[in-house]
Amino acid sequence: MYFYAEPGEKTYFFYPLKTSNPYSFNKTTAPFGQIVLDFMEIDPIEILDLLEKHSPDKQIMPVNQSYFQIRDILINRYGNVVVSLMLETLWNKHPYTSSDNNYYIDLINAEEKLCKMRLLRYEIAQFCAKGCNYNWLEDTFINYLNPTFQDIHVQISCRDGKLHQLYESFDIASVLSFDLMNIQYYHIQIKQCENCWKFFIPKNRSDEIYCDRIYKNGKTCKQIGYFEKEKNDPFKKLFTAARKTQYARIGYNKHIENYRDKHYNPWLKAAQEAKKKFESNNDIDGFRQWIEDNKNAF
Repeated sequence: MYFYAEPGEKTYFFYPLKTSNPYSFNKTTAPFGQIVLDFMEIDPIEILDLLEKHSPDKQIMPVNQSYFQIRDILINRYGNVVVSLMLETLWNKHPYTSSDNNYYIDLINAEEKLCKMRLLRYEIAQFCAKGCNYNWLEDTFINYLNPTFQDIHVQISCRDGKLHQLYESFDIASVLSFDLMNIQYYHIQIKQCENCWKFFIPKNRSDEIYCDRIYKNGKTCKQIGYFEKEKNDPFKKLFTAARKTQYARIGYNKHIENYRDKHYNPWLKAAQEAKKKFESNNDIDGFRQWIEDNKNAF
């Protein structure tokens, strides 16, 4: 698979492998850090089960139409390109064959590689759970990653008036190592969702505790998590109801210039401070009275 990294956007751009001009295809994008997250979502044993199911002799899987059907099933299920890289890691090359039928998967070797990927998935999950502690990765690099220069082939390509380093790799470990390096270099934060317990990259605020994955009934962890937390937090419930009332007044008072800056923002700051004060004293009645007394004070 071809890909290049755009540091300014902190984004990868992926292209299909079998083409002389990867820029002629629609690209798939992923932010820095997403390769690591997507890898943890995929069950390597499911890949092995599908390969064995579609292999005539349970030993060899040619990289043919059946293989690409399996790849598409997995991509549709997991919704990312990392599964393609995991599959390409399993490829072997036939010697002295035509270019149309060069590759195959040895299922015995594939089982060993996929079991190793499963262990690697656990190690990377531990790395993320420990706040991206790179000391944890030292043994992981030796035992599971240990990429070499030959695992990623680099070429220089020109597009849109700029030069890019275009990479080609058949090896998931090398691409994971590349992503881990970018996580470190660009100080990308990875957190664990307090609802589904999967890992995610905060989009807006560093103190986010819920991810944006769809969890239940079309609602995200963020929507469900904050609602459940609010139900069990009377201070937050009072504050949210008052904030919504005050925010609605912005629309009602469009005729007042800078209403948000003059009225809503001062109220919001005072309400946040009041919530903190009354919450520290566990005085819910006092906070309720403060909201009532100050609903028209700003």
